Amino acid sequence: MLKEIKFKLIQLVKRYIVYQIPLNNTDKNIILFISLEGIGDYILLRNFLPYFMKSKLIQGKRVIFVGNSQLKDFVERFDKHLFDGFVWVHFTEFAANNLLQRWSYLRKNIRKYAAGTVILPTHSRLDIEDLFVHGS
Repeated sequence: MLKEIKFKLIQLVKRYIVYQIPLNNTDKNIILFISLEGIGDYILLRNFLPYFMKSKLIQGKRVIFVGNSQLKDFVERFDKHLFDGFVWVHFTEFAANNLLQRWSYLRKNIRKYAAGTVILPTHSRLDIEDLFVHGS
């Protein structure tokens, strides 16, 4: 019972506080590309990245990769040329934080880009990815 109340309260806070905070001055020339999944999902995704980066949607824009820190060495070694910047998320630490700490992290590390477009190329059941997309 208490667990259900806590869950519903968190959902309300996310919906009416975190997700509703408007960004000022979004930059249409910045795209956040979010991939918080593990290495297996990234390897499947990376086959499409060169084609995607050549698309009209991407041309002339800065693409910032927001990824799981476990991917850092791999992405920076093989795909660094595809992105204009990186934000590495220590996923297990982030997941262990409470909602206020998560929001603070997003505010400090993600929203500073004021991206006009956010791309989440994979479908996940992770609630955290929703928070990143809505918090961007």
